[in-house]
Amino acid sequence: MVIERSSSNLSAETLSKIKQLTFCTRRMIRNQMAGGARSKIKGIGFDFDALREYQMGDDIRFIDWHASNRMSQLLVKQFYQEKDHTIMLVIDISASLFYGTSISKRELISEIAYAIALIAIHTKDALGLILFSEEIELYIPPSKLRNRLNVILEALFSWQPKGKRTASKPVYECLMKHNKKNQLVFWFSDCIENEFISSIKNLPARHDVYVLRYLDKFERTFPSIGTIWIEDVEQNLSRFVTLDHTHTTCLQNRVQEQNELIKRSGCKMIDINNFNDALQKVIALFSKRMRM
Repeated sequence: MVIERSSSNLSAETLSKIKQLTFCTRRMIRNQMAGGARSKIKGIGFDFDALREYQMGDDIRFIDWHASNRMSQLLVKQFYQEKDHTIMLVIDISASLFYGTSISKRELISEIAYAIALIAIHTKDALGLILFSEEIELYIPPSKLRNRLNVILEALFSWQPKGKRTASKPVYECLMKHNKKNQLVFWFSDCIENEFISSIKNLPARHDVYVLRYLDKFERTFPSIGTIWIEDVEQNLSRFVTLDHTHTTCLQNRVQEQNELIKRSGCKMIDINNFNDALQKVIALFSKRMRM
């Protein structure tokens, strides 16, 4: 499904929060990305542009010896470097994302995703969105349309999920099939899914993928408080569980194993602790890419 409207169905409370997020994000952009510029330049990049005559000071690594022999003059390869990017926000909206001891995972992830959308507008990047649960519930293709930020804003804060479970495979298929190469993909999730690693491991061959994982404190460390009632909202399962140190060890081992698998896949990991910390890491990432 694709949305192309920009009207807002957001509550006054949500709009007030968004106003604060916008102010905070823009202030951090000004402080950390001052002087950044986006332009198309000739230089060393990824896409071949043309051959030209060698000039004093050119890097000899880019001499095309075969072409130079054919033309009887020294020629170097010139590459076209495009600093504009395509930003794709991939947001897990399954039932587990509505859990949180202080703030729901869905709420904090939406705030950070909106901040990234603001940065994308600042850097003049194309911007798109995927919301998914056990299927892709919403797909907004990347675009630089002026109303794209409003469309994504409304989807982030008002979309009501249809599914409860998590399935990453449809997202992988969508990114591989419908989207052009070399996108900057921000994949937001708690990553609690058996097929998560298998779904992302081949994406780095086509896209630059950052996994922004948000785990609540009780998804990292269980207090040893005896027997409690636990409910799995995605699987509709519930039972009594006696908590002890072995559960915390199991959780920590799972996170560590996932860290290693994500790193091995070629994806990058950003663990979300709070809004400011995550935003600083993302802005630093954009600043670095703009200097490349």
